[in-house]
Amino acid sequence: MKQAIIILVAVAMFIGAFAISPQFITSAKSDNLEYYELPDGTLKIFNYNGNDTKVTIPQTINGKKVSSIADKSIGYKTDKNGKKQLINDFLIKGYYGTASYKYAKQEGILFSCYHHFKVTVVKEPTYSSKGESKYTCKCGYEELRETSYKTIPDLELISAKADGEGISLSWIEIDEIKNYGIYRSNGGEFSLINTETGNSYFDDQIDSGTYTYYITGVAGKNEGKKGVSPIRVKYFKSPKITLDSANNGISIKWSAVKSAVKYNIYKKDADGVFQKIKELKETSFLDTDVQKQSEYCYTVTSVDSKRNESAKSLAGKSLIYGRLSKIVYLTFDDGPSKNTKKIIKILKKYNAKATFFVTGNDKIEYMKDITDSGHTIALHTYTHNYKKIYSSVSAYFKDLNKIHALVLKKTGVDTKIIRFPGGASNTISAKYSHGIMSKLTKSVEEKGYKYFDWNVDSGDASGNNIDPKKLIRNVKINSKGIDRCVVLMHDTLAKSTTVEALDKICKFYKSNGYEFAGLTTKSLPCHQKINN
Repeated sequence: MKQAIIILVAVAMFIGAFAISPQFITSAKSDNLEYYELPDGTLKIFNYNGNDTKVTIPQTINGKKVSSIADKSIGYKTDKNGKKQLINDFLIKGYYGTASYKYAKQEGILFSCYHHFKVTVVKEPTYSSKGESKYTCKCGYEELRETSYKTIPDLELISAKADGEGISLSWIEIDEIKNYGIYRSNGGEFSLINTETGNSYFDDQIDSGTYTYYITGVAGKNEGKKGVSPIRVKYFKSPKITLDSANNGISIKWSAVKSAVKYNIYKKDADGVFQKIKELKETSFLDTDVQKQSEYCYTVTSVDSKRNESAKSLAGKSLIYGRLSKIVYLTFDDGPSKNTKKIIKILKKYNAKATFFVTGNDKIEYMKDITDSGHTIALHTYTHNYKKIYSSVSAYFKDLNKIHALVLKKTGVDTKIIRFPGGASNTISAKYSHGIMSKLTKSVEEKGYKYFDWNVDSGDASGNNIDPKKLIRNVKINSKGIDRCVVLMHDTLAKSTTVEALDKICKFYKSNGYEFAGLTTKSLPCHQKINN
């Protein structure tokens, strides 16, 4: 009977102390377990059990399983003189802890609610004249936070294609997911080969064979479902080639491929299309059909006994005949901006020429600074509005003609060099017009324009305020083994770290024997694969 009275008094004082009328959601009949849900939706659970007062976490709440708890005991007592002492073992104990409630998956969303609570219990003996003890219980708590998040969705590869130098993977990027895990198998167990940002990855660390890939979303320490919709790809490795200037032509050498019985040599023509010029069993060839101070691009494929041919490299290997040099084309999209003059100043330090693909923004007065400094001014887009630009072929040319007229008016330059918003390989255009990039890449050249993509990505398009060290590292890694680098960077106010990284990027290319140049209509094309 005494215990029941103490419990009722404790509950009443707990409720009265906070002037809250808890909603009684469950009355567990197992001894002294009671549940209260406060008006703010925070669940508070107290178990009054004899002389002990505890916070008790049940195995389930409203039919949903509770996975884990953490707690720490603490207790106080007050002596006859009113002095409070901290103790570890007393009739009534308080518990402090953090409980994690992991609810079941509902409608594609997994809620994790974290209730951080504090309970203090003090038992104060009051002595009567008859020497009998009377007990009271004071309870207090504070709720700190509650959070929730979405589950990581199942992800699928949309393509996995071999190009002779590796396998290119792509997927649809999701806003909530910042990193993607790439898994690969060569007939055995899958293993994580890389964690990538963005929506693509190029796997060149493989030999000829058949490979299977899948991807997962990664958020912090959590990873999405593995093994969703894997894609299987057969890969036939192309030889790695080297080019050198000889006295009477360009010497092409390549590594032998084990399964190959012969090799095909391809050379880009004036339109940037690879044309087959030779078939032979050896691993070297001298091309004498060249002119000095001109740039040439080659690729070599392997052919096996069943006449299977490896895919041609998209970029190929380039060399300017007559001089043993490498070229880098630094390109800046989306300008001009307040950073344009800063970029030009850094370029001047290295006597470097670059190409600016401009838009019709509110800083067009800086266009003249670009041309006056000897750099190439080129066309990107007037609006940079994908929905408008890629709604139709005519809509694209309406936008292109507008930026062309603006550049001509501000600089006097009738430029015919362009870069498609998102690049020629973009997939976002498919949302507005199916197959439009296949049409536009042909149409622009029919109208006398030359379009350029890129083969070295600085990564500054993936966000703002990216660490300059990361941008520099991206450029170094992505330039490896490339003698003709077309580097993608951006000239906007939001890309201030690109400006910070530029000095060391220029220094890297200069120290590695590259010559800086601006793009011209006679430059060899740099084209990516069309995906729409």
